[in-house]
Amino acid sequence: MRHEPLFSEWSKSGAVIFRDDEDAPPLLLWGDKDITLAVGDRSGLHYENIRKLISPRNGYFDSLLVESGPPPLKLSDGNYFFIYNSAD
Repeated sequence: MRHEPLFSEWSKSGAVIFRDDEDAPPLLLWGDKDITLAVGDRSGLHYENIRKLISPRNGYFDSLLVESGPPPLKLSDGNYFFIYNSAD
């Protein structure tokens, strides 16, 4: 099944978090210049951008771009471990 783009900006990178609580909407970390957090509806097909989470930093290993890596790993304390890709 083909689905229309989620956002007007193009991106090749994204990681979805489907949370254990069935009432909690899925979260999407996406983007290939900045990483933006979006919250989805229960279908997981429609998302609304909430805010930028990570942006390139001048003078660091991620000064050119940042993009989502693999889906975040849920830790035993309920937090998530997120690895992102970058370029300098």
